[in-house]
Amino acid sequence: MEPPRSDTAGDLARRRMDSPFIRTGSIVLATNGAIRANTEPLSPKRAPDMLTKNAVLTIDDSPSIHMAERVAFLVNKGISAVWFCRGDYLEERPDFAIQAIKAGHVLGNHSYDHAYFSKLSLEQAFEQIDRTDKLIEGLHEKAGVPRRIKCFRFPYEAKVGSPEHHAALQSGLRERGFVPLDMDGVTIASYLAQRAGNDVSWFWTYDTEDWKLVGPDAPGARERLADALRRMDRDEPEADCGLNRSGTEIVVMHDHGHTGAQWQSIVERLLAKGLRFTISGLTKIDRANPRAGL
Repeated sequence: MEPPRSDTAGDLARRRMDSPFIRTGSIVLATNGAIRANTEPLSPKRAPDMLTKNAVLTIDDSPSIHMAERVAFLVNKGISAVWFCRGDYLEERPDFAIQAIKAGHVLGNHSYDHAYFSKLSLEQAFEQIDRTDKLIEGLHEKAGVPRRIKCFRFPYEAKVGSPEHHAALQSGLRERGFVPLDMDGVTIASYLAQRAGNDVSWFWTYDTEDWKLVGPDAPGARERLADALRRMDRDEPEADCGLNRSGTEIVVMHDHGHTGAQWQSIVERLLAKGLRFTISGLTKIDRANPRAGL
């Protein structure tokens, strides 16, 4: 009798292709392109030597219609995040932001209506910032929680307009009490260069590119999600790809309403890559007053 044969990589690949579903995190990708919720718990398998490292989860364009459930999802995972909020969305969905504040998350300022700041005059730019900041202050008052730090991220751009325009914006942010992200352990050159310029606005080390995702029922949804998950394994740090490296990560995601459960799947994969999310010690203020941190 012929002894049993171990599966080869080709056997496993064919079996995977024959299956009607491909599981990835908190969703299931059907091979016909449909996406449905995965009710089975994720059990990420990591290599014994895989890095475990600190990270900050930053989320732009909040609050969406899904912010409340996403906050609850993160709380269940023991994750606190920094949500960079648009002022117009805060006016539409203030209760979601209050829920996040009460859950220990940080609200950041992401302008009023997501304008290109390189196309705005300084007066227009600071009107966007001040209008949104007033909303955030009011939400903290309603939540009964003191505002921990003031942080700002530009929509779209890291360097805004001419060097003079960018410098004037940074100066205005500093005058308004905004503080830079100053986490220990970051090694990515592009991020360190940004910090070396003494910018107050927040940058990142890793873009999940979840902004490329389409609705779960849209053509190409499965492929786009698979691409977003695969790029975490690409060893191209200076191309903003790959998480197989040492050093603290500043991760950017987006609170877009159309992405649905795909959003949770991205977070699950980040955790499976060994990231430990924290908002403790975000700034020099936090390190000087550790009881203010989480």
